[in-house]
Amino acid sequence: MQRFHVITSDGSIVSGAAAFVHLWEQLPGWKNLARFGRLPGMLTLMEFGYKTFLSFRPKLQKVFSQH
Repeated sequence: MQRFHVITSDGSIVSGAAAFVHLWEQLPGWKNLARFGRLPGMLTLMEFGYKTFLSFRPKLQKVFSQH
């Protein structure tokens, strides 16, 4: 539960923001979001945002599990 991981069709593992982009590439209706994630520099920004989110996710889980 520390990071999101995806196993690709060739058996390699991708994680974090790259895993989300890979998943979006496979899903109908999400391909435009995947294209956006593949723009130069976007994956770096998305990874930064993902790591930032991971740092406060446990606190969010506590808040939402109480309701």
